[in-house]
Amino acid sequence: MATKRNLDATGQKSPAETASTPRAKMPARKRPRLHQRPTVSLSQLDPSPASSSLFFQLPRELRDQVYHEVWTTTPHLRQRYLRKFYSVTYGHRKPSAQPVNTAAWLLASKQILLEGLAQFHRQSVWHFVDTDAENRPSEYVFPLLTPGLVYAQHLHLEHWTPLDRKDGTFTLRKESVALVNRMVSSMHEDDALKEIRVSILWGAVDPAILASACQFDLSKLERLGVQRGVEEFGFHVAVEGLAWGGVPAARRRVQLAETQFGDALKSEAERVGRALVPDGVESQALDTHREVGSGNSGLLWSWAYEVKKG
Repeated sequence: MATKRNLDATGQKSPAETASTPRAKMPARKRPRLHQRPTVSLSQLDPSPASSSLFFQLPRELRDQVYHEVWTTTPHLRQRYLRKFYSVTYGHRKPSAQPVNTAAWLLASKQILLEGLAQFHRQSVWHFVDTDAENRPSEYVFPLLTPGLVYAQHLHLEHWTPLDRKDGTFTLRKESVALVNRMVSSMHEDDALKEIRVSILWGAVDPAILASACQFDLSKLERLGVQRGVEEFGFHVAVEGLAWGGVPAARRRVQLAETQFGDALKSEAERVGRALVPDGVESQALDTHREVGSGNSGLLWSWAYEVKKG
């Protein structure tokens, strides 16, 4: 005797029959193995009390001076932040080619770690570089070193085309905007950050892109104004060369374009600086010189601008 099937109007099995049909059991999905990066927890450090060492019986000012002297021997560190690694320097130093990834003396005790990093924060500069910040699978990580607690943050735009150009307007590249957003997200409310600097290193600029009137839009940098404690903003741009042929008419056209290029960039940088440090004292320095050879001429152009709270 044939079994009567429960079919609906479309000829498909009814929900009741479908629900009663056993389903194949899917194998459990294996979870990806998480890679544990080496770090140091405060609970792993020697909790030796201050009274157990003559060093901790010195006034804090003297201990900070000792930390200062030690840090000057290792002025460049590599530190991870939000899964990427950045250069952090003690003082306004240019990041070296061989930074250190460890400072073993910090691990002597909890108090040395806390006081040593506190001194580092008071004098350190966190460098956000658009051609840097690579991922690394394993590195030592200073557990309390963050860009929100350093004295200064420095944004370096060193890509071979540091700015995008669209419809005659130069703007930040999307990678640079991402760095600006990372700087903003790192800022704390304790007003530890006092200084922000932006550096643009431009290679040889083709004068053809300057043929039309150019403008600059650096308004994305105004996001850094979320840190109200900033007392100084610095902006530096270096153009390594604007080259053209030896035709006098071409020279005059490019010289005019150079002037328009420089004036537009300076005007926009000054506007951003006044937005970040209102009513500050402004200063600037311009350095230009030409190199002539092989029938071509080039302008080497460098401009530095600062605005500080009075």
